[in-house]
Amino acid sequence: MTELPGPGTDLCGLDELPDGSGRVFTWGSGKTSIGVVVLRQGDHVTAYLNSCPHFQIPLDHRSHVTMFREFVLCSHHYAAFRASDGYCVEGPCEGGALTPVGIAVADGRIRLAQPG
Repeated sequence: MTELPGPGTDLCGLDELPDGSGRVFTWGSGKTSIGVVVLRQGDHVTAYLNSCPHFQIPLDHRSHVTMFREFVLCSHHYAAFRASDGYCVEGPCEGGALTPVGIAVADGRIRLAQPG
């Protein structure tokens, strides 16, 4: 499986991620690829591995990343995860959570950071 690039990897400008939306960044291809979904709510930005804990398929498996209010939805079975902490509040993986990815926002840019 492809690994995430190292800390400091530039993802995008904060202004390129509209408030209330998400964007997927993918490295590698096919079954060995790895993706990160970055979500923005106002000035708060979070990132998670792009993998639903139910079937380990990308959240955008059938379409694009969908945010509804403060939740991100899995496009396969519509599980709802809080964007703030990745916790699943509804769906077949209720009580589970997305895997967080460390990011940093500085100088208007979103970059990968050390985990944790």
